[in-house]
Amino acid sequence: MNPRHSFPVLTAFCLGLLNLAAFGHSALATASWLSSVAAASRGVFTNQAALNSCATGSASGITVHAAQRGAPLLNLCDGHALGGTLAELRQAQPLALASGDFDEDGTPDRVSGFAVGKGGMITVHRGNVNALWPYGAALRNGPRPTFIPNARTFSLSEAPDFIATGDFDADGHWDVVTAQLGSSALYFLKGDGHGGFAAPQRILLTGNVTAMIAGEINRADGLTDLIVAVNSAGGPRVLV
Repeated sequence: MNPRHSFPVLTAFCLGLLNLAAFGHSALATASWLSSVAAASRGVFTNQAALNSCATGSASGITVHAAQRGAPLLNLCDGHALGGTLAELRQAQPLALASGDFDEDGTPDRVSGFAVGKGGMITVHRGNVNALWPYGAALRNGPRPTFIPNARTFSLSEAPDFIATGDFDADGHWDVVTAQLGSSALYFLKGDGHGGFAAPQRILLTGNVTAMIAGEINRADGLTDLIVAVNSAGGPRVLV
C-alpha cells in the first residue's frame, strides 16, 4: 500500500469504529427508553431517586399505578391541605385551577373554581412571598407556607368549569373569567390589584361553551386574549 494513502484509510476505519460504538450506545439508550415507555404504558412507574428527594423517612420502594391514558406528570411528594380551609368547601365540588398575580406583590396567587349547589364560586389563595424569598424572622422560623391562610371567596351564578386569568380590560390589573360547560355566557370578574374582584359581569355568547383558554392571540399588544369554543346554531365556532 502506498504510505501516502494509508493514513486516510486508517482514519476512515477508526471513524467507522467510533460511529459504530456511538450507534451501539445510542441503540442501548433507545432500548432503555423504549423499555421505560413500555412500563409507563402499562401504568407502572418506579423511581427511587425521585422518591428519595421528597421522602422524609426510609422506604424500600414505592410503585405508583397510573391510569392507562397516556403519560401524566406525577408529583411524588405528599400533598397537604391548605391552612384556613373554608367551611363552604365541605359541600363544594372542585372543578378548575388557574394562577395570576392578583395582588401585584410579585408572587403568583392561586384561584380555584368550585360547584356549589346550582351555582359556583372561586377562592383566591394569595401566594406567600416569604416562601419564595425568606428573610429575617421568616428565615429563622423555618419553611413558610406556600400560600397565605384565609382565602377570599367570590360567588358565581354558574359553576366555573373553565377559568382564565389575565388583564382583559387593559387597566393593568389581573382579572378572572369563568364559564360553565354548555352555558351560553361568560362571567368577568374585574380585578382591583389588591386580590379582590368586582361583582361578576355576565357576557352572553352566540353558542354553548365547550372549551376556553387565554393567551396572546392576533398581535403582540401585551393584552391577554380569550379564546372560547362554542357549539352554535351554525355549527362549532371559535370566538376570540
